[in-house]
Amino acid sequence: MAKVIGLLLSIAVVVGVLLLILEFPVNLQFSPANNGPYGTSALLKELGNSTKSSMIYIVETPNYDPSYLLHYLESGNTLVLAGNATYVNALLRSMNISIILGNDVYSNSTSYYCVPENVITSYDGMSLVFPDPHPILGGVPLIISSKFSLVSEVSVGKGKLIVFSTPLFFLNRFLNSDYDNMAYIKEIVGNGVLVVNIPQPPLVTLRYQLGLI
Repeated sequence: MAKVIGLLLSIAVVVGVLLLILEFPVNLQFSPANNGPYGTSALLKELGNSTKSSMIYIVETPNYDPSYLLHYLESGNTLVLAGNATYVNALLRSMNISIILGNDVYSNSTSYYCVPENVITSYDGMSLVFPDPHPILGGVPLIISSKFSLVSEVSVGKGKLIVFSTPLFFLNRFLNSDYDNMAYIKEIVGNGVLVVNIPQPPLVTLRYQLGLI
């Protein structure tokens, strides 16, 4: 009887661990394992991580490798960059790329302009929302609001760098919505790889290793 109870307890522990790995919610903002409104699981699913020639890189920590990213670009690939403005600007400086994300108060030679919390604009028949954007200074503007650039592009070696004014553009809440953010992403990168530079808990790392994300 004791052996049976011990076996049942062992089975219960194994099942509990498997359920934890598979079902435990991950609530980190920007995490591809987060299926909620503040995750990026919809983007990961759409991209498929099926090609290495295009990468969306969201920077939310200072732990990045500029030399790898620069080599990636110079080899002829497309890199879409977004994230924390301080870290993005530091990364761009370290790569010697003349683009910066400005403050939420944009100024020119004649006036000052407070950037709205959400900028909604149209591009090629698509309605796009840019939550909490930072004005992009430098590069070739791809999407412009009435006052400043929301997406800019610059050639680096054989490759192409596309900088977004806000990483919130890529969240599930704005991709699974009435806006066409996902359609625009597909237009500029097609299939690609999603890399999110955030602190990952061990549970998420394990899911990646097991191919569950």
